[in-house]
Amino acid sequence: MANFERDIGIFQGREKRLDGIVHFGGTASELIKCSKGKNMPRKCRTYSGSGSCAFIAAIMNTCAFPEVKVLAHSPVGCTAGAILFGLFGPIQQKSRGVPETTTDIITTELNEEDVVFGGAAKLEQAIIETDEFFHPRAIAVGISCAAGIIGDDVEASIKKVQSRVKANVFAVHCEGYKTLHVGTMWDIMWHELIEHVLKEPREKKKDTVNIISGPTIGPIDEQPFIELLEKLGIKSNVILNYNSLDSLEYATESAASVALCSQASHYLAEQLEKHWGIPLIDTHYAASIEYTDDWVRKVAAHFGKEKEAETLIEEEHRRILPEFNKYKKELEGKKVFISVNIPRALGCASLAMELGMKVMGVNAFQYDPPINQNTLEDLVTRGGDFPLVISGIGQITETQNMVQREKPDIYFGDFEPSIWFAKNGVVTLTTFDFARPHMGYTGALETARSLAYVLKNPSYHKKVELYTKKYGKFPYKKEWLQYPDPYRFLIDEADEAVYGKDFGVKGEVKAHV
Repeated sequence: MANFERDIGIFQGREKRLDGIVHFGGTASELIKCSKGKNMPRKCRTYSGSGSCAFIAAIMNTCAFPEVKVLAHSPVGCTAGAILFGLFGPIQQKSRGVPETTTDIITTELNEEDVVFGGAAKLEQAIIETDEFFHPRAIAVGISCAAGIIGDDVEASIKKVQSRVKANVFAVHCEGYKTLHVGTMWDIMWHELIEHVLKEPREKKKDTVNIISGPTIGPIDEQPFIELLEKLGIKSNVILNYNSLDSLEYATESAASVALCSQASHYLAEQLEKHWGIPLIDTHYAASIEYTDDWVRKVAAHFGKEKEAETLIEEEHRRILPEFNKYKKELEGKKVFISVNIPRALGCASLAMELGMKVMGVNAFQYDPPINQNTLEDLVTRGGDFPLVISGIGQITETQNMVQREKPDIYFGDFEPSIWFAKNGVVTLTTFDFARPHMGYTGALETARSLAYVLKNPSYHKKVELYTKKYGKFPYKKEWLQYPDPYRFLIDEADEAVYGKDFGVKGEVKAHV
């Protein structure tokens, strides 16, 4: 297979491979300076709320292929996060016009006895039963922390039973203790799918581009990009997100690859370029008009369609700008706080700047210089510096402090943290909604319309704030919410190793969270 080397034992996480980080507090310009000097800050937390596990991230994203059944070699609790894809799955399938099925994640239910004596026999039986009951095209065995620590030889178990099942069985080495960087789990998933699913090209399709999507990007956002490229005479092969494995199987035949979300697609696109010579077209997250222009221009340039692209861009501008500018007048000067994964956060910041809004802060889950630095530099050049927190998924400690002191007009971001902003009386809007486009020209217009609408209708959020004050209990004390340094609980990893997690943290501050 095109010399694709299977060596998961030395597979590097994004912390090493891309110099990525999951903890930072400062400004965008400070982070740019660090990444340019190849001196990325290595921080850790002295205080953490609940966060996402890298194991569940990998197996959930593998579920985006309906023909793959995920078998979690884990205690049953490790699969609890699968409820999220249980919600996404039917919505995505219905929107794609494919039969609705449940998003099943099977588990070996490792227990204390298995931890002592090993769970190999359990795993082998589970593989056979999964094949007999579901008849999947492939079975992905997700290796949990427990399975990794006790040293179960999952590869040997798979080899032992592969001849007894029809499905192609492979392991996903996604032990959560390996990394705090959830992006690594995308990479490990792709590493396994490339090895076990991709095939050598039957022919080269010079007029086709791989559009690599993501689990929170639906056809309502993918279709406009497909249609834009069709107008330029370019065909699309959309990969991921409740699509058939066929879309991935012969991705090697396309002339180029382009991402809708670089967080999800980077490793796949990188390996397609490295081993099959399929170039990655580097673009921004196209949530704004300017970044959609950039996306169209770069893809068109690869296929020699520059003139046609400019004509198409002018047509799209004529279509949306009159209404877009109407909402811009309503939103100019409003303060927005953005919190979501880094490509989408920066794309949404670009849109906010186009609307004349003030970006008073961005909280992103991770940062990888080779993927994100160009966009971050562009935003600072266009709109000036802004506070930036890299927090990892699920951590809201810093953002709650910043929001309480800065009082944004609107929170724009992931749906999970939005309730905490609403409890502060801040109007919220999620960055994605399977019923509302958020990418491309139409997505930029619809988002502008939605931002203007929720700011005119804040009654729900005011009621949430009122009921929280009257009946609820906020998770953070007033002393922390008013503390002048929102990054107080982020310290250098070297300091933690020498002095422990309480280094540099005053007891009276820590008692306030």
